[in-house]
Amino acid sequence: MNFLQFFVWGAWLLTLGAYWFNNKHWSGAHFGAAFSTMGIAAIITPPIMGVIADKWINAEKLYGVMHLGGAAALFSLPLVASPTVFFWVLLLNMLCYMPSLSLAITVAYNALKNAGRDTVTSFPRSGSGERWDSSPHCTR
Repeated sequence: MNFLQFFVWGAWLLTLGAYWFNNKHWSGAHFGAAFSTMGIAAIITPPIMGVIADKWINAEKLYGVMHLGGAAALFSLPLVASPTVFFWVLLLNMLCYMPSLSLAITVAYNALKNAGRDTVTSFPRSGSGERWDSSPHCTR
């Protein structure tokens, strides 16, 4: 699930610069504005979607709806002819994508709980089974 979660992001994020400057010939200022959509969306929608997932809609269903909305926005991006409209369509995509990051973790934790596993000890660790302790690497 996490592979597909970040595959969606990586599929367009790495090639956006080449598309922007080589195909569309738009300015660098507009390019920076396009990347600001991530920060804007990360502030706005995750708390709102978290409340919606807690109170009204199942997290798995909301996760799917967010990805479908983001897919529709991404699908329409090649049709956009101006950088201003591109900004708004990309913002719509990010408003759908950013809450899906936390929803994916919620879905994973729910799957662990439903299987009777502990979310702390059963969640995948980084490295080869080592702890997530960064204190030995910190300097004083």
